[in-house]
Amino acid sequence: MSTKEMDLISQDLKRLKNTLESWIPLRGAKEMGIKAQDEAKTVTQQDLHDAAHNVHSYTTKFSVAYAVPESDILYDHTHPFAEFWEGALWTLYSFSSFVVDSPHYSSTLKKEIKSKMANVIESCVELASAHEKERGDRKVSAHLTGKVWKSCEDFQKFQLDNRIALSKVIGNLLPLVKDAASEMEDLQKESNSLRSSKSSLEEGDDRDFEDEFDDSPDLSEENFKAIPHIISLFKCAFSLLKKSDEIVNLLQIEADQTFSRDAIESMDRIEEKCAKIVEIVDQLGSGIYEDDWDLTRSEGENLSNQMLELLDIYRGINAKSNRGEEVMQGNNKFFQLLKGKVEETRANLDSISSSD
Repeated sequence: MSTKEMDLISQDLKRLKNTLESWIPLRGAKEMGIKAQDEAKTVTQQDLHDAAHNVHSYTTKFSVAYAVPESDILYDHTHPFAEFWEGALWTLYSFSSFVVDSPHYSSTLKKEIKSKMANVIESCVELASAHEKERGDRKVSAHLTGKVWKSCEDFQKFQLDNRIALSKVIGNLLPLVKDAASEMEDLQKESNSLRSSKSSLEEGDDRDFEDEFDDSPDLSEENFKAIPHIISLFKCAFSLLKKSDEIVNLLQIEADQTFSRDAIESMDRIEEKCAKIVEIVDQLGSGIYEDDWDLTRSEGENLSNQMLELLDIYRGINAKSNRGEEVMQGNNKFFQLLKGKVEETRANLDSISSSD
């Protein structure tokens, strides 16, 4: 292969790589200047599935075209496959951009499709870069081709469904709250044992308890008393987040099977509040472990307020639902019980502060 041929292939791959890099991060169709043939262009689940499948297929052809021995590779042979591959990626990118611009999808869903599209593009940039630098290296090609396949297969699992997108996010948050409650229960047992041991030492028991509880934090009286109330708040938070699936199912769907703007805003608010609650749960745990009573007190108040605000969102959705009186009353009973528990626990934390 001549030097001119090598330069053409190298320039082609570099141009392709730069083009793909300019598509990160995924932006909306309007921002990208993409014009749909139909102003009311609606991207379907099948459109996205088929587009990702085409990227998968053209990735294979692209890699095969560039994996021939360097002495035999020709620009006229490789360039069409680079163009086909770029075209397939552009189709997937365009469809994803329309989803990002659509008023019918939540921020949660849009974040997910942006992440999946970025994974596809980034793996393709890696593959193009590898062929540019090490043409004819079949091992590198096979490894990176596999990464693109995997990102495409992951994209094909994406579901164009607001409820499912939110459910996945909440599903990832729930274990964090559950683990935090479990850790706090363990800390409560350790602290009780440590205090019991110290009491025994003061009464003259000369067993070596200090080694046994070396890793247990010696908490202040305020944080020690706060632990059961923090556990209660964490359990309330878990119940509240778990309720989100049921509440989102109450949201009204329009005649064209899309969600109203109010419904989309409600889902975005639920995700924002749930994420904030989990963030505060982590901060509250730090307040206890670091024996910082001021942090424990302020974050306990903050967590209570955030949960009550999320309850208000739930209550508003429930009031507008058309699932029947029985469902509405059942939910209202849940809201009242949880609100009472949160307010009671907050008052218990306040009483620790006022008794200082």
